[in-house]
Amino acid sequence: MADQHLLEENETFASFDFDPRITRAIAQMQFVHPTLVQAKAIPLAMAGKDILARARTGSGKTAAYTLPIVQKLL
Repeated sequence: MADQHLLEENETFASFDFDPRITRAIAQMQFVHPTLVQAKAIPLAMAGKDILARARTGSGKTAAYTLPIVQKLL
């Protein structure tokens, strides 16, 4: 779980246009709000844009790029 100060509380994972299976899996892991890097990167990745991001360890970078990849595979 990300540090509270890293969360983007104005956004939720439900606001992303993920396949219901992804949304359900995220909810089952009890993630509600994306981190700042996730909130900024996920919409760009889902739009097919290239992303270069730098953030500290534990900020959610891996999920920021893998969730859109899984979405594309489904």
